[in-house]
Amino acid sequence: MVGKSASTMTPAYPQFPFSGGETQRAFFAFSRFQEHGLKIVLRYQIETLDFLKRRYEKDMRLLDDLAASEEHGDMFDIYADFVREAITDYSDEAGKLASLESKLASETAKEIQSETRAVAEDMALAKVA
Repeated sequence: MVGKSASTMTPAYPQFPFSGGETQRAFFAFSRFQEHGLKIVLRYQIETLDFLKRRYEKDMRLLDDLAASEEHGDMFDIYADFVREAITDYSDEAGKLASLESKLASETAKEIQSETRAVAEDMALAKVA
């Protein structure tokens, strides 16, 4: 560093792989990918919140049923039915979420492939030009 002026030192910045119009295409592809990811998160949350709403309503109904029961045996039957239904609901929801994840992963893969092809074509055309 001694003896060299600041004006002769040029920092080595990494070269951006895109040189022309494909930069805009790549930017929009990345933006669409982010949009798609956000939609996936929101769909997943909507499904989960809908399930939780249904389960909480059943939880409240359990409390009403238990309060209205008049005998100890009735309370046991009410609670056993509640637990049986809860197990079924949770396993059904796990299946729904797994199916949703698979569908969303497939959609994402298709979108990534399409956008990648389009950017690659743009880069190839830019090289030819």
